[in-house]
Amino acid sequence: VFYKGKEIKSISDSISDGIAYITEDRKLTGLNLIASVKDNITSVYLDEFVKYGVISNSSEKKVVDDVVSKFRIKCPNINTIANTLSGGNQQKIVLAKWFVGDPDLIIMDEPTRGIDIGSKSEIYRFMSGIVELGKSIIMISSETPELLGMSNRIIVMHEGIITGKLKNIDVDQDELMAYAIGEKSDN
Repeated sequence: VFYKGKEIKSISDSISDGIAYITEDRKLTGLNLIASVKDNITSVYLDEFVKYGVISNSSEKKVVDDVVSKFRIKCPNINTIANTLSGGNQQKIVLAKWFVGDPDLIIMDEPTRGIDIGSKSEIYRFMSGIVELGKSIIMISSETPELLGMSNRIIVMHEGIITGKLKNIDVDQDELMAYAIGEKSDN
């Protein structure tokens, strides 16, 4: 994989080059459910809070408080254990932890799976804000309304093969589904 002309060889390369990946399974691979909100949020960029081998609690707390507020994560405090929160708040933590490093490209795999409608709309607002800042999102979704509502361009795959590259202008659910099930192809 190449990004901005540079070959990305590892996860640490992708992180240092400004790429974030929001996994589709927050409980299995997105969160440490038995860790605090704070520890989850700082987990990806923990090195930024370490000086002389010691974590700076004050700088860590400042960043986490800011991110919790920005993402509207509802929790009693930043030391709350992640598995005690609602699915929507857990998903916001998964998003928030990647934005400590201010990535330029965010890959979101099923970003609203298993969360309530209120949390979905907050995540959609957040995604729109990211794009307004000039950053890019690659969203992987199996929800047709989500794709149509949030995408500028849609690439449809069927059995691992790209069947359609569509600009989200006058695309409807039926056409999208025809590409998705292999009834229609641009190839």
